[in-house]
Amino acid sequence: MGTGHGRVSNRGGRRFASDSPEKCREYLLKSKWGLSLEDYDNMLQKQNGVCAICFEKCRSGRRLAIDHCHKTGKIRGLLCGECNNGIGKLKDDPDLLRRAIKYLEN
Repeated sequence: MGTGHGRVSNRGGRRFASDSPEKCREYLLKSKWGLSLEDYDNMLQKQNGVCAICFEKCRSGRRLAIDHCHKTGKIRGLLCGECNNGIGKLKDDPDLLRRAIKYLEN
């Protein structure tokens, strides 16, 4: 177990403990997405530090989420929680999103 300063998670039956939140974040980025902290920071910089959809920082104060295609696993960009949840609620389906836009415009 860790010192209590970092997060502890149970992944694959093994406990992972970190003495720092940054080390935990670095581990999770690499293990889940294959990204380094530098990769994430570069993506964030390319988006000017804001969500790829609404062009705002995350209102919750959290970091932007890594958005990906659920079919291919390909990373699309970084989204705030609200936009990430919004496209998720529309099942990441462009046709459904277009119908929602049409509905809103009428």
